[in-house]
Amino acid sequence: MELAKKEAAELVNAYYDSWKDGIAAFDARRLGEILAENLDFEGPIAGKRRGAAGFIGGLTRFVEGLQAPIGILQVVESAD
Repeated sequence: MELAKKEAAELVNAYYDSWKDGIAAFDARRLGEILAENLDFEGPIAGKRRGAAGFIGGLTRFVEGLQAPIGILQVVESAD
């Protein structure tokens, strides 16, 4: 696996692994390590979030509402 592709896949896995098992396993510290401080996020549920701290706060509230851990169904990787 090419280094950039491997690093991207590891980053995506680290992101989901930090919260997919619900609030009891939520790892805000790990998220803070992988998210950029100048993160600019816009989504249908959370709306606009600026900065990693704001995003983590919104994600925390989302994870608190999960009824069960989420499962990753499929991961697709490509050279680009």
